[in-house]
Amino acid sequence: RASCAQMEVKVVGSSAALEAPDGLEITYRGKKMEVSLQLAQDDLAPLFDGAAWAGTQLWDAAIIMVRYIAEQHAGLLERGGKVLEVGCGTGVPGMCLRVLGGKVTLTEQPQLVP
Repeated sequence: RASCAQMEVKVVGSSAALEAPDGLEITYRGKKMEVSLQLAQDDLAPLFDGAAWAGTQLWDAAIIMVRYIAEQHAGLLERGGKVLEVGCGTGVPGMCLRVLGGKVTLTEQPQLVP
């Protein structure tokens, strides 16, 4: 089984506590993924309509969930277990689980997908 302690999430490009980060570096079991959190100005406006803004950040719960699934279901992921992420927002959890071998489908509201 994989240990959740093997996952490292590093914020990139943020020099102040309240400044938005440029991205994340996620390393798990020696595999590294870089995720940009920057959007063009024209892409921002639709995200703040209703509750859609919630998909613009990586929530602590998402990191906890990935760690839990990676620890409790590592074998299933390595055998290509299927993962469905509903309302994926940034998609980071699904991408992490894909790096671990899962067959991942990410979904989002049609108006938020370019």
